[in-house]
Amino acid sequence: MLQGNFTIPAIIGSIDQLKGNDNFKVLQFSVAEDASYKDRKKDEWVDKTVWHKVKAFNKKAESYSDKLNVGDMIWLTGNLRYDKWEVEGSKREKAFIELVNLKVMREKVRHFTTEDIPF
Repeated sequence: MLQGNFTIPAIIGSIDQLKGNDNFKVLQFSVAEDASYKDRKKDEWVDKTVWHKVKAFNKKAESYSDKLNVGDMIWLTGNLRYDKWEVEGSKREKAFIELVNLKVMREKVRHFTTEDIPF
């Protein structure tokens, strides 16, 4: 299992409504990550997009629920977590990113380097 947090550049693809009650709130949204790579055999870039589900809880959920927009380019810092459940005796799990920090970017950039990370 991945330990600690990680930071990725991403674009917000969809945003669910803030859910919960006074004791517990959750905001879910999906992000697209540019996972392009260079094919060494063909010596050319291969475009690849990876989608992630992100969850923000409680104060972070409330804070970001009215600040994010579909299409926003962001730097996302989070931890890898798993939802686990059982269906007819079969155990299932699905990965998601638990939000630690988020920064909306002002400029659109195609490929990123570690020097581009704002925090």
